[in-house]
Amino acid sequence: MNTWRRANRLQQQLARTPLLASVGAGDLRRLAAEGRERRYAEGDVVVHEGGAGGAFFIVLEGAACVSIDGVIVRAVGTGDVFGEVALLQGVPRSATVVAATDLDCLLLTSWNLAGFLVAHEAVARALRAQALRYVA
Repeated sequence: MNTWRRANRLQQQLARTPLLASVGAGDLRRLAAEGRERRYAEGDVVVHEGGAGGAFFIVLEGAACVSIDGVIVRAVGTGDVFGEVALLQGVPRSATVVAATDLDCLLLTSWNLAGFLVAHEAVARALRAQALRYVA
């Protein structure tokens, strides 16, 4: 797939992400360009509880289960995000995430996410509030 088509497809997928509802098309294109797509097969462990938190994940398609101490605490699906707790608070991963179906994600590194959040305060506030809910 050529670069333009990839960017256009990712922009459309990101536009359907509730967290990014306030973000304009140009910034979504930049976010798509900065991120890295990653596909996980059903059953793959995406992140391990206690591991280093170097990336933030936006679910483009599919579903995953989030567990803490081996107990499933929530599910994430298309349009959801995870990995914000470790990135925003500089702590190890607070949960394990396992692909419940084939799972396509856009990964953003801490430096990609930090720059984006500086420019989008509404997204930053929502992400901080979500992170606090999961550690409270």
